[in-house]
Amino acid sequence: MSLLDRFEEHLDNLLNGALTAAFDSEVQPVELVAAITREMDEHVVVSANGRVVAPNHFLVELADHDFDRLGEFFETLIPEFCAVAASHAKKQQYTLTGDIAITIERDLELESGVFRVAYESVAQSSSALVVDIANHTLTINGAVHQLTRPVTRLGRSADADLKINDPIISRIHAEITMGSVIILRDLDSTNGTWVNSKRIQEHQLAVGDSFKLGTVEVVFQ
Repeated sequence: MSLLDRFEEHLDNLLNGALTAAFDSEVQPVELVAAITREMDEHVVVSANGRVVAPNHFLVELADHDFDRLGEFFETLIPEFCAVAASHAKKQQYTLTGDIAITIERDLELESGVFRVAYESVAQSSSALVVDIANHTLTINGAVHQLTRPVTRLGRSADADLKINDPIISRIHAEITMGSVIILRDLDSTNGTWVNSKRIQEHQLAVGDSFKLGTVEVVFQ
């Protein structure tokens, strides 16, 4: 069962089904919390030391009718939303600069059933920078894979961000961290990560570099 499925079941049990009736066929709590975690994922930054820092303040805007209809549940919803967002951050290995804070406000311009979720900017250290990974790829066995995350874990496990079906590769073999520099790290793999025939623990990548996970060659572009 996914994090969101568990959240939905827990919330329904917590309120004895009352919230389901209140939300009716319109906006659902699981939609709101999914939008919060998505907003978190889309606005991470990478610090100079390679930590992936996620926003922790979020604003949820509801239509006038929905705000009035759901207001009695806010005391329950907001702590639950915060708990799910914190669990998501932990699962993704994000660093948070403080506790999760979520504000729900009324927006008179929204139609009933429509909502908006946005992260609220908080002060960031000067060592943080916006991640730009749009143009980087890995070529493995002739297949090109777009890098879409600030940190990409490589391995043969289904839990890897980029799964490579080869028995020579460890379940979670290595990771690539995007930041002011791009770092390849071996994650205590059995057969090692190799650059220029040398086994490495950490290596700064440049466009055009090739490396091996065990004997599987990978090209970074």
